[in-house]
Amino acid sequence: MNGRWIKWLWCAAVVAAVGCNRHAVNTPTPGLPTSAGKPSLLARTFGGESDKFPKPPAEAIPVRESRKPGEGVKPATEVALAEAEIEAAFMEGRSAVERDRLIDSVRHRYQRAIQKDPKNKDAMLGLAMLYAKTGDKERAVFTFNAAIKHYPKDHQLSHAMATMLVRFEDYAAAAEACNYALKIDPENRTYAKTLGFCQAQLGQWDASLATLGRVMPPPQARYFIGRIMLDRNMIEDGKQQIQEALRLDPQYAVAQRVLDDVNAGRVNVEQPILQAGFEESK
Repeated sequence: MNGRWIKWLWCAAVVAAVGCNRHAVNTPTPGLPTSAGKPSLLARTFGGESDKFPKPPAEAIPVRESRKPGEGVKPATEVALAEAEIEAAFMEGRSAVERDRLIDSVRHRYQRAIQKDPKNKDAMLGLAMLYAKTGDKERAVFTFNAAIKHYPKDHQLSHAMATMLVRFEDYAAAAEACNYALKIDPENRTYAKTLGFCQAQLGQWDASLATLGRVMPPPQARYFIGRIMLDRNMIEDGKQQIQEALRLDPQYAVAQRVLDDVNAGRVNVEQPILQAGFEESK
């Protein structure tokens, strides 16, 4: 009898404990972590949802930033794509039709970038060089001037314009652009060489010699001018300059080789031997 009562009391205690545990799951103790936010086994298995187990908040999921409706491609992206297309346009083996299509695409990209960002220097420089590459000097100069107007202290823009003008053999305008660049960066060796080259092409020999003398030793300046004279079919004047370079520096091997070629009649004046990017060597 007493044994049966003890057994019943034990069973009742077990049932009560289970009931308490269930209540503990449904009513979390304040201050303790809970399982709220985790879907039930049923929800995980069949995709069902429950008010007690909501999805994580949307802001917790990383979302890639997208452009606003109608915003279009950003100027920097247009410039990057244009640079890739211009390189492809002038690849060897490209048909004229395909090249023209790519050039027009590049032009539109630069123009769209400038329309969205009128001070986009990369787009203006790229468009100016594109015009120069296709032989459109007028539009190239106009675009360069627009860029320089926005960035008057950017000497690199002015020198880029000068080198573009050299391609069109407009040495007077190129010299002007170089002078502007040198006012901002007076010690720039490259700018001085380009200016000296332009002055020589204009027949301003003394000015060219003075300009070149700022960035190279006298023998090299004489040699530089002598080679420009040879390009201009001024054979005797060119020889004199190179001879003067050798008098100043008898070990000037490059000058000696050129002088030997001139004396032997091996100089082809129809093919220029000096360009604006001349680099002196010995």
